[in-house]
Amino acid sequence: MPAPGGILGPGPEIGGPTLAVHLTPEDIAGLLEVEPDVVLHAADAVGVPVYQGQIDRVLFAEALTAAGHHLGDIAAERLLRPGDASSG
Repeated sequence: MPAPGGILGPGPEIGGPTLAVHLTPEDIAGLLEVEPDVVLHAADAVGVPVYQGQIDRVLFAEALTAAGHHLGDIAAERLLRPGDASSG
């Protein structure tokens, strides 16, 4: 199990580990299997802020999907978890 402070948090009572909401571009890039600059360009393209070096993964995935971005489907699959807040 990753050390405390990693991208995975403690698991809920039922199911696997949760995923932190705010991730670095490098963490998101690793999950999406792209380079960090691709994540940064995509965030800029859909208007998702990078605040203190981190991106809200839920907002990022939903914004990519809503914009029809080519990373939208894979982001929704790999970044969103059951129970994540959703705008839709």
